[in-house]
Amino acid sequence: MPTLILFIDALPFDDLARLPRLAAWPATARLKPGFGYSINLHGELFAGKTPDQLGFFGEWALDGSRAPGRRYRRILPLLDRVLRPYVLNRGLQSLLTRRYRPGRIMPNLPLGWLADYSLIGEKVDSPRFPAPTVFSRHPQLLRVPTTGLAKGSRDAAVTERAAQAIGGGADCLYVPLIDLDGIGHSHRRSGPQWAEHLGHLDEWVDLLADGFLARHPDGQVYALSDHGMADVHGAVKLELEAVAGRPGAGRYHYFSDSTLLRVWVHDQTLGPAIAGYLQEAQVGRLIDHDERRAWGIGDERFGDFIAVLDEGLCFKPSTFARNIPAAMHGYHPDVSSQHAVLAARGAGIGADSLAGVERTLHVHAVLERALSRPAA
Repeated sequence: MPTLILFIDALPFDDLARLPRLAAWPATARLKPGFGYSINLHGELFAGKTPDQLGFFGEWALDGSRAPGRRYRRILPLLDRVLRPYVLNRGLQSLLTRRYRPGRIMPNLPLGWLADYSLIGEKVDSPRFPAPTVFSRHPQLLRVPTTGLAKGSRDAAVTERAAQAIGGGADCLYVPLIDLDGIGHSHRRSGPQWAEHLGHLDEWVDLLADGFLARHPDGQVYALSDHGMADVHGAVKLELEAVAGRPGAGRYHYFSDSTLLRVWVHDQTLGPAIAGYLQEAQVGRLIDHDERRAWGIGDERFGDFIAVLDEGLCFKPSTFARNIPAAMHGYHPDVSSQHAVLAARGAGIGADSLAGVERTLHVHAVLERALSRPAA
């Protein structure tokens, strides 16, 4: 059955009222995202799988067997100490990793850690993704490309491409509108750039939905996001090494994304000190075992400890980035600003069509039903 999927990166449910056309669609749902970032949230949306089921949490993980610097394990710590200026350190890292997973982002890893961490998280459109997705199960679902488009103007160009595809008769189409996320990171959710882009999105989404349903009266349209966004108002300096000493083999390792911290403990005598620091730092929350299992991040490979910062805080520096963004996501899924959107309109869609859809993890089943409907 004809289906149009409009993906709006980082649109918070709390901002739905600022898109009056979209808010007026007959069915809307507030979605709690899972823990983590888009690499896992897209797995929930489009494959219906948690990090535990996919085998990865975040893009990078402690795994020396596939690490980009594994061949230079002995000399990297020395180079890390010698190349103190940041630009020299990053320059050598770029040389060492230029052939390692081209096209993927290299984080702010110290040189000495390049032998310990591997990029294992896979995007849903990658042939390496470890589970079936709506894209692999439904090859008739055409994806409007974003390659070659400038950041900040991609959504306008993608909307034009999608309108042309709809006019050409496309009956199953996925349209990624991805600029809002970058606008938030650069300009704040409370800024005028964010508000202006919300206005454009409201027009573009309604334009595409109207055009699609005019062409396919028996079709359905879904608009969805993966997470929300919150303005950043404070930086947190991680003091873990002051408590547990330098990380390393036989001791412990840690990886600090912007809002999340993962710690692997090898020397169990360090465990109490690390746990005590994470519980007493008063800038975030240590996720206990039961809650980890409930959110699908219970796998021990993801770390002995996982902690999340309070809304509005980011690590500076983090293992992922040197500086903090203007706005960020990846906070606790219960925080309202992090909640995502699912909206639907079209044939057979009523006010109760999305009843019970409360998490990004539930969206996959909705899309599967739509894409699997028999032709009218």
